[in-house]
Amino acid sequence: MMGVSSLYTRWLFYASVVGLLVFIYGLLTIFIPILNPAKADICGADPVEFYMCPLCEHRCDFWFLSSSCLSSWFYKLFDNEATILFSIFTAFWAILFLEAWKRNVATLKYDWDLSSLDEEEHTRPEYENKLRNRYESCNMNWYKKLIQKVNPITDEGEFFQPSGELFVKVMGSFVTLITLVIIALGLVIGVIAYKVCFIIFSVYSSSLFYHLSILSLLPLPPVYLMP
Repeated sequence: MMGVSSLYTRWLFYASVVGLLVFIYGLLTIFIPILNPAKADICGADPVEFYMCPLCEHRCDFWFLSSSCLSSWFYKLFDNEATILFSIFTAFWAILFLEAWKRNVATLKYDWDLSSLDEEEHTRPEYENKLRNRYESCNMNWYKKLIQKVNPITDEGEFFQPSGELFVKVMGSFVTLITLVIIALGLVIGVIAYKVCFIIFSVYSSSLFYHLSILSLLPLPPVYLMP
């Protein structure tokens, strides 16, 4: 019988194989011109003929199309026609995997005769023993009333966690969650800022390349040697 973990590994292997094929196709688009016609237009272009307009209104100069050759390679590597098919495959893969997961869990519950088992959470014995020791060692009656309460159904004393301690733990979990969310948002903003800086650097580098190219095309004045 296939376990739950082996089922996940098996299905994940199928998705990884398809993802690897998509990545290989992206690599082939770099070396095979027929798969990437834009590469010949960008990387094989004459800088004098393909003269592009500025990318912004202020402090941006004209630039050559060939200056974006390297970036076009990376864009085509991770953003090509096969990635669209891979996204569709991933959507169907997730749905089928979820149904297979449910079916496998139901099969395991039937084989182990756990279909009629109620999933009721009980207090861990270690934690209950910890509260009992705290109750026995405490000399304050008001604190004992917070730890032990009478169950109205069984009419027996049960140990509970005080509301103050529960509030502190919940707030600690909440602060940790908010911190992780802020870190995630910071990473997203950092990626966006990195892309903006990369675009600005590309614009200024292409502008500098343009000025150097124009200077190289200008005729040099004659130099006269004095006797």
